[in-house]
Amino acid sequence: MGGKFADKRRIKNPDTGDYFKLEDFFVGQTVTVAAQPLQIVRADEHCLQYLEARPKEFPYADPVACAQRVASLASEPEMQSAQGRLRGAFEGV
Repeated sequence: MGGKFADKRRIKNPDTGDYFKLEDFFVGQTVTVAAQPLQIVRADEHCLQYLEARPKEFPYADPVACAQRVASLASEPEMQSAQGRLRGAFEGV
């Protein structure tokens, strides 16, 4: 894609009608800018450190909260290998 995609300016979120906020952007999210859906697929190390240092502002980047959510799924049959290797992997989280 060549050329200028968007000027540096505040852009409204078409889903909410409000301007985009920093917390609207996270890995896995799809945002629409200039009628173009953009999926956020990764973040660099500096960005991840910034987000992880602010868990109240960015709960999707809080490693402890994420581990707790995943730990609650550990007993689900889909999360067990044939040998049961995942059993107990999340104990103490």
